[in-house]
Amino acid sequence: MNTLWLGKVVAGGARVEVATDSLVTHGVCVGMTGSGKTGLCIALLEELAAAGVPVVAIDPKGDLTNLALTEPPVEGAASWQAGQASWGITAADVAAWKAKVDLRIYTPGSNAAEGVDVLAALRRPAEAEDEETRRERVIGTVSALLGLAGEEADPVRSPAHVVLSRILSEAWARGDDPDLEQLVALLLDPPFVKVGVFPTDRFFPPDDRFALARKLNAVLVSPAFAAWNQGSALDPERLFAPSAGKTPVHIFTIAHLSEVERQFFVGLLLERVALWTRSLPGSTRLRGLVFFDEVWGYLPPHPKNPPTKRPLLTLLKQARAVGIGVMLATQNPVDLDYKALSNTGTWLLGRLQTRNDRDRVADGLSTAGLDRSMVDQLLDSLQPRRFLLYQSTKTPAVFDVRWTRTTLTGPLTRSQLRAIARPSQPPPLPPSQPFGAPPPAPP
Repeated sequence: MNTLWLGKVVAGGARVEVATDSLVTHGVCVGMTGSGKTGLCIALLEELAAAGVPVVAIDPKGDLTNLALTEPPVEGAASWQAGQASWGITAADVAAWKAKVDLRIYTPGSNAAEGVDVLAALRRPAEAEDEETRRERVIGTVSALLGLAGEEADPVRSPAHVVLSRILSEAWARGDDPDLEQLVALLLDPPFVKVGVFPTDRFFPPDDRFALARKLNAVLVSPAFAAWNQGSALDPERLFAPSAGKTPVHIFTIAHLSEVERQFFVGLLLERVALWTRSLPGSTRLRGLVFFDEVWGYLPPHPKNPPTKRPLLTLLKQARAVGIGVMLATQNPVDLDYKALSNTGTWLLGRLQTRNDRDRVADGLSTAGLDRSMVDQLLDSLQPRRFLLYQSTKTPAVFDVRWTRTTLTGPLTRSQLRAIARPSQPPPLPPSQPFGAPPPAPP
């Protein structure tokens, strides 16, 4: 059975390992700034890649791009290598890990790294799909488009969503591949006169359609718009497929985007992944993992409903049946929908900043069967780079996070990202000291 090495138990020094397949039931990693959450998450991603588990990672801050850095930092190289050696990590281990991983970094809406043809989502699917899957694809695409226009629309009750969904669905049925410009034109003059029993102009009046069309048109005429349709299409089957015997790790870094653009892109990506999982046979083995760093704002409690929330909850509820896990990381668990926490089987808990966050975590673990006073005591014992691991079938363990194989420097610059995407020369490392690494283990 493959395991993921995360560190060592504080009391006794035994290795802390998580069964790879246990992440089929999803996981959550929480910890305030300075808790060491980034180092732990990168260690986890390193282990998944080493175990041959494909990863699709969403990176709102840019920290996960450090997985591309396998050379010691420019400054403090000796200290860094000594830290690795204290955990038994050698230069040969790092080289072997690098040779095993097919790491790709994408910057949707930008040419800094690999581009993404996001607007390919408007094209009709090439494969034959049943009616329900086609309907889900339309709903996800329209939800993301409306998010890009700054509209939070319910797929059932919103006239904007209903009309735009019908426009896109009928275009696909005719064999058309509309682009955004054509959708804007069809929104102004819909190709149908009634929606249910209502005339179209009463169900979604012309003035309201024009206001939405104007918002979408502003996106269309933006100078940055061209970058949204350059690069690879969002094809989950390709993203999760092994490449030449290597483990694929695809990082979508979105730190450069506005919040509206982030919601648009992430909503489309998650909808595509959720739809793809419906085509997979059942499995109890972990065949792939979606990792979402800093998920704050993308899975908020009721009544907020951004375009990312629906597909994330779908993955948490359904993807485990086909062997696709989800790992969420956040500083503030109180900002997560409670249904998300109740659907996770692995908890990695670091220092928490507020009483509300501690109460949310303690409530969740108490529901899972742990004594509340014991939970409070364990949380009180946590220091920086020290975490509590809880899985329902195991005794909770407080552990120190292991040193990472890759160098932790913080978000990479555009020039570094370009060098990684176009590797004519090694990506330069910043001159600053690395941060976020766990301290060397005591002798």
